[in-house]
Amino acid sequence: MAIIRISGPIACDVAESIAGNIPSHRIAALRTFRNSSGEAIDTGLVIPFLQPNSYTGEDVVELQCHGGPAVVTALFSEVCSAGARPAERGEFTERAFLNGQLDLSQAEAIAALIDAESQAARKAALRSLDGSYGNLIRDIADRILELRSRIEATLDFPDEEDITDFNKPYLINELCEINSEINGLLQRAENGLKLRSGYQISLVGRPNVGKSKLMNVLVGRESSIVTDTEGTTRDLIRERFECNTQTVDLVDTAGIRFSESINSIELEGIRRAQQQIEESDIALLVIELHKGLGEDDIEVLRLIPEGKSLIVACNKADLCDDRASDLAYIADNAGIDEARVIPVSAISGTGLHTLREIIADVVADSDHGDVYASEQRHVDSFSSCKSHLEAAVNAYEREYDIAIVAEHLRNAQNSLSEITGHVTPEHVLDSIFSKFCIGK
Repeated sequence: MAIIRISGPIACDVAESIAGNIPSHRIAALRTFRNSSGEAIDTGLVIPFLQPNSYTGEDVVELQCHGGPAVVTALFSEVCSAGARPAERGEFTERAFLNGQLDLSQAEAIAALIDAESQAARKAALRSLDGSYGNLIRDIADRILELRSRIEATLDFPDEEDITDFNKPYLINELCEINSEINGLLQRAENGLKLRSGYQISLVGRPNVGKSKLMNVLVGRESSIVTDTEGTTRDLIRERFECNTQTVDLVDTAGIRFSESINSIELEGIRRAQQQIEESDIALLVIELHKGLGEDDIEVLRLIPEGKSLIVACNKADLCDDRASDLAYIADNAGIDEARVIPVSAISGTGLHTLREIIADVVADSDHGDVYASEQRHVDSFSSCKSHLEAAVNAYEREYDIAIVAEHLRNAQNSLSEITGHVTPEHVLDSIFSKFCIGK
């Protein structure tokens, strides 16, 4: 089956010229689709959705036909000949936004739902799509507007005692409370952005400890070249896979060694590995269990920033028996719980299930509760709002001109309104809707 969807003021006229009399709102009817010469194109269903009770808020008619290319091409051509035109990317959703059917955060949530690569990303998109995200933002924006209105009233009516008698502790308390809520939303937006882009796990360690082989078995395909030659991996190798309900980007890095004989190419690979460690959410250190934690391994550990989530995979467990004392020693030096030190074998598969479970647990620990589908512009807007709220409090406490306080509050309010689309430049709208697929 194929669906040709027509939206706009002449949607019903176009449909009637092809299918004859169309049924009532939301009623499906079987019709023969004909061209302007009266020749039958196909037999299918016609379903009208009359404004404002449609996706776009305009009259919408769906023509459902057989999905063969010849049928679809002929019917689509006839629809265009009758006065319609092909939709631009995201135009249906853009019309829905412009007609007040949804706000901009909901429009972006539709794109996020289509692009979702994990169950967690899908759920986050649905939370934004139901309108709760936008409602939360609008509620805070309204509270800022109320405070701003009261402050601006003191500028407009300076002689009215009941207006100018403003409670300073109340205002500061309200602004601090709102700022705290914005901080929470900023954190959730950053987590939502991370959820969509994927949590990054860097495989790090000395050369020839089996990082590349371990990556291949974790992602289930031969992504990294595996040889016995040191320094084989020099570029970063990235693979995405789903871990529990989360999308994870696993990054294989160059082996890190500490020697004066390193050539410039290998040195660049090590530099990139260090940068990747900094940027990743989780570091997965790979060592050799049968050799234990050596001095070079400890040097690699020192490259991992304090506070970074860390897992240690003790590879080549097939070459020796598990030694609990060694695992405890490794955990103590790494500063992590012993449960995060896992004996594995990329050859025999020993411990891989446990490693995957630990990765899933650490990723889950990085997820701070329910998040919404977010974009970088949301993070930027929340950050801007936070800065203006803090500036407003500072100006009020220092008894600056009250107009300065009001201006900071106006900017804070506008920052929030940019997320929902109540204050959004035209070029931002063009950028957002151009990312949609045709027909959405």
